[in-house]
Amino acid sequence: MLGTVTIFTLKTRSTKIDARTRTLMRNSVAYTLRGKRTNNKYQAFTKVKLIDRPVIINKQPYYWLGTKKQRLIMASNIDGVKRKVKHNAYVYATSSRKAALGLVRKGKTIITYGSSLCLKNGKRYYRIGGPAKQIY
Repeated sequence: MLGTVTIFTLKTRSTKIDARTRTLMRNSVAYTLRGKRTNNKYQAFTKVKLIDRPVIINKQPYYWLGTKKQRLIMASNIDGVKRKVKHNAYVYATSSRKAALGLVRKGKTIITYGSSLCLKNGKRYYRIGGPAKQIY
């Protein structure tokens, strides 16, 4: 059961909410308030306007898109998640070409964006950094 979402601001009494522009680090899909996927798709490294306060749906944080339609986007595609590297790993630009960053050592904490990807070679990777395509 979903309730209404009310946002209060202390500075003004107006209902206008300031949206800020953020960069998507991963290809993303918009969601409804019930957590269902929509047909709205957004490419990686594009800028979108977001409303600052996140919403929690099914234990996942989402951001409101700054559009008139009530659409949400997953926060992990924008903010990222800190993960500890479990084994030494190289950083790749594509599934076969290594990036110039070299080796990421075991025990280091890095920020990853979105869930893992499966590339043509069948291995799973996480998106890290940008604006260049980098995965590990």
